[in-house]
Amino acid sequence: MKGKNTFTASEAARILRLLRSKERAERDEQKQLRSQLRQRHGFYITDFPGTRRPFRAQDFNHLVRSGRITLRG
Repeated sequence: MKGKNTFTASEAARILRLLRSKERAERDEQKQLRSQLRQRHGFYITDFPGTRRPFRAQDFNHLVRSGRITLRG
């Protein structure tokens, strides 16, 4: 795993906002948003194989419900 799988509630909210923005963005902007996910939050989509592509906010929520991502605080 390159990144983290434990996040605070506020980090998770920011990650979800970025993922929702990525869903609506053009390809170049999507690249920038994925970079922010990695650099600012330590969230690497590739750390979660078996998730569908493109990775969406609902996929993040599913990972939380399944226990593959943990929220603290």
